[in-house]
Amino acid sequence: MSYIEENLMKDESVVYQTKKHWIVFASSIFWVLFGMTFFLSKETVGFGGFCIFLAIVLAIMNYIELKTSEFGITNKRVIIKTGVIKRDTLEMQLSKIESVQVKQGIIGRMLNYGTLVIKGTGGTPGLYKKIDNPIKFKKVAQEAIQ
Repeated sequence: MSYIEENLMKDESVVYQTKKHWIVFASSIFWVLFGMTFFLSKETVGFGGFCIFLAIVLAIMNYIELKTSEFGITNKRVIIKTGVIKRDTLEMQLSKIESVQVKQGIIGRMLNYGTLVIKGTGGTPGLYKKIDNPIKFKKVAQEAIQ
């Protein structure tokens, strides 16, 4: 059972849920490709192996990030949880949300990921990077707030 489902209040239901985008693996992919270029020469195979090892470590960390991050909208709140060892949560009543902003670069628009900025009344904004389909999250949140 997910963190969001475990923390639903009475008469509360999930309206929309999303997760981190697969782009979190970009650094791992880079290090694999970079490391493979060093396998062309016997002198640099060791460094290439180190790069591949680094890519595997990063991929494991990225997988944990992907699997332990939850972003949800219920009929009453926005609920966000990231992390497993160092857990960060946001549970904000829909009536307390001042704005939901999406930041996307050109690659983010092409691959449908971006940064969510959720600002509550009188609070500091929450910044959540590499979110899958952030425009839909914003749209559903704004519809739920109405």
